[in-house]
Amino acid sequence: MLHDAWGDETADLVERAADDALVPLTGATIRSLTSIAPEMPGLELQGRGLAFSAAKESEDGAWLVLRCVNLLDRAVRGRWVVAGGVREACLSRLDETPGEGIPVRDAAVEFAAPACGVVTLLVR
Repeated sequence: MLHDAWGDETADLVERAADDALVPLTGATIRSLTSIAPEMPGLELQGRGLAFSAAKESEDGAWLVLRCVNLLDRAVRGRWVVAGGVREACLSRLDETPGEGIPVRDAAVEFAAPACGVVTLLVR
């Protein structure tokens, strides 16, 4: 993708363009291309400059691990929206050790992402 000099706006533009081409990830099989597949709810990462990094079951099987990276040189606010809802959420280390709890609102979890930082959340 051709773009201007690298900066906050460009980093966000490139990440959103990649998401448009690659997201949502679904498990549906499309046997013909005669129509566009219906939109399927799943995970949604919101926040300028945030890049989806991982979504997986935790090693102990008790949580869903959600990870993103802040591509910007400044702290930003982010939000994970989870289809089907969230009852509980907490910050986590990369090794999936639970940290402090985070409030859950309307099937979503809001968080702060430090400049050029990785944020890992555990949700269930």
